[in-house]
Amino acid sequence: MIMKNNFIAKILWSAAVAAVAGSMALSCKEPQPESPVEPVDPNAPGEITISVPDTIQIPGEYPVPHPEIPMKIYDRECVVSDAGVSVEAFDITENNFKFTLRPGKDVASYKLDVYPLANLYNYMIDEGGLGADERTVERIILSHLFNAEGNGGYAFTAKDLGADYQEFTIDWGNSQYAQLAPVPDAQYIIAVAGCYDESASESAATELTLVYVCTDSKPLIGNPSVDIDVNAQYRGAIISHTPNADCAGIYYFGTNQDMLDPYVDAFGDRMLRDLMRHWYVPNTPIPVDNPDNLWYQIGPWDNPDPNLMITTVAFGVDANGTPGKVFSRKDFHLKEIPQDADEAMLKYELDPENYSATYAEYKITLGKECRSGYHYALKMDDYTADGNIAPARYYIEGTDEARAELANALALAGYGTANANFSFDEEKNEAIGNSFDGRWVDYNLTPDTEYVIAYCGKNFYGEITELHFSEPFRTKKLITDTPEANKSNIKLEFSDVTRTSIKFDFSYDPANTACFKFICIKNGDFNLSEAYSWVEVPSVDASQEDLWRFFNTMDQSLFMNLWPRSASGTDSYTLVGLEPGAEVAYAYYAEDMDGVTSEIKVATVTLEQMQVGDDPEVEIIPAWDEASKTWTVKFNMVKDCEKFKYTLNNDDNMYLYRLGTSEMRAFEFYDHWDQFVGMNGLETNYESVTEVSEPGKDHVALAVAWGRDENGAEVISKLEYVILTKDGQQKLISDYYPNYVEK
Repeated sequence: MIMKNNFIAKILWSAAVAAVAGSMALSCKEPQPESPVEPVDPNAPGEITISVPDTIQIPGEYPVPHPEIPMKIYDRECVVSDAGVSVEAFDITENNFKFTLRPGKDVASYKLDVYPLANLYNYMIDEGGLGADERTVERIILSHLFNAEGNGGYAFTAKDLGADYQEFTIDWGNSQYAQLAPVPDAQYIIAVAGCYDESASESAATELTLVYVCTDSKPLIGNPSVDIDVNAQYRGAIISHTPNADCAGIYYFGTNQDMLDPYVDAFGDRMLRDLMRHWYVPNTPIPVDNPDNLWYQIGPWDNPDPNLMITTVAFGVDANGTPGKVFSRKDFHLKEIPQDADEAMLKYELDPENYSATYAEYKITLGKECRSGYHYALKMDDYTADGNIAPARYYIEGTDEARAELANALALAGYGTANANFSFDEEKNEAIGNSFDGRWVDYNLTPDTEYVIAYCGKNFYGEITELHFSEPFRTKKLITDTPEANKSNIKLEFSDVTRTSIKFDFSYDPANTACFKFICIKNGDFNLSEAYSWVEVPSVDASQEDLWRFFNTMDQSLFMNLWPRSASGTDSYTLVGLEPGAEVAYAYYAEDMDGVTSEIKVATVTLEQMQVGDDPEVEIIPAWDEASKTWTVKFNMVKDCEKFKYTLNNDDNMYLYRLGTSEMRAFEFYDHWDQFVGMNGLETNYESVTEVSEPGKDHVALAVAWGRDENGAEVISKLEYVILTKDGQQKLISDYYPNYVEK
């Protein structure tokens, strides 16, 4: 089974989902007769009064324990022998429960965990517990409880707990031990195994105690339900969910049909519902207010089986987390790829007029039946820099299997180029678009080295071609000792200089420039030696020898900037987050199309000083976008500012829903917002920052500025604010309370 790990990331199924095997496989065994439980007579002479296991009857469902899974289970509390741990559960709510553990006098340590019953049943069906005897079932539970791989239970000893050892109470949902949060109307098993020594190990285990707890639930609000739409293609599918208005959240789940059905047949829909609610961490419902949460993808698979039936299920919960009564389910399979599908035709080759020592341009031709191409430049006789891909010669002279493996790797993680002219008639199984000519730029190649472009393509059905190779080519030698011969004419200037930002403006001869590199060698008082700890940072007036030594050492570091040429002969970008008044210096050089490097030049700039005064002022400039139904809000320093704090907020604690009501007085909004932004606003010394609102919600923009008087004491401005409605209106408090006088 595969489930979602977080709310934002999509589910990516591997090819393994098509296999029946796996740790989460839901396979079924033929039932065997239940082992009878011999009750203990509490009144028998010489016997300790201990609890008798329970059978919890649940109307319309299987009792607990399941008739085919023999377990000694106690309903909420039990007293066991001196060799076990007694348990008492109490304060059971919709999202939590507490329990007290009382080890017997022969118990020196114990292992504890709490399992959703649905998950415990999944262990049973997966590990041979369904239809087994009581000893087998107990062994399965103990194997999970004492698992040493990081998923086992928690160990407790008298040394750990001190005086609490004899009576230890755990507030489970609020404890550090609960990875899965209790959810409403869900069944749980508190499992605790006593040990006769302090090792808390399975070899020292004495008695296993299992206690049943079912959380409460509030009455269902409305009828939460979810519609499922499946877009099944040839190598994968996208599953989308549309919740109704009663849904506050949803759960969804997908796997092979033949893995899901045995579980449902054995345990019913309720257990499947609870399994879904406890399959990932955190196990909170998936919110319905963001469309990105409501879909997932399976595939793409390299060798899909169109006959494999796949099942996806979903259900909704209301605002209280109470699960809806309706399950949605879709069974589907992928489309079958036609046997006579056309192979993608494509070609990659070096542009002989446009390459240098570390730079090369490739000409790409994708045939009309080629949807996309993928490539990587390989050294003929050396591994790639990361060591993951063998030399090109290994594949050219090697086996079909090796080439197929590389083709699959390129199609997965190579550089991709889409055919912008691609079109396909699925009914006719025919490409009806046109071929595509494109280019690709490589600008971090090794000088004087033989390369080959390895490439493959995909057709409409995602079928990968065989691996192809370009004609070999050798990069030019890198010449660093004749900078006067360099033809790039590169120059770096700074513009738009503020107190925290600068704009880089590069200019060069595009016809005679291949690429250029640049790196910071001075940033105010910041000690660059801490960042460049493995090399001595040169000064602004350092010699060419020292600068080249620095560049060669830093060449492949994250701090080195490497840019290819632009057709315009100009490139720009803005760097922010600098310190006011700082002197900033960047060293740079260019490589021309002959492989000749320029001298290393240094460009410097000094940022504006901070102008701080006793009358700080900040402004808020909102702009409404009708298409996206969002606000773009700029917060700008106006004068005398050392810093300011700001927020664009739609949280309930802004009390926007109370505007225009008698629940709050007008001045209380202003005072509350003033205090809030001062304590919780984002702080910046930038002249300007921009925030964007969420669609469909009212917001308030807040800002307060800080300055200093002539004695250096802080001066704080008044609060600037504007209320921004979800329908594009700007308002003030006085728009809701006409008698209010704005400050």
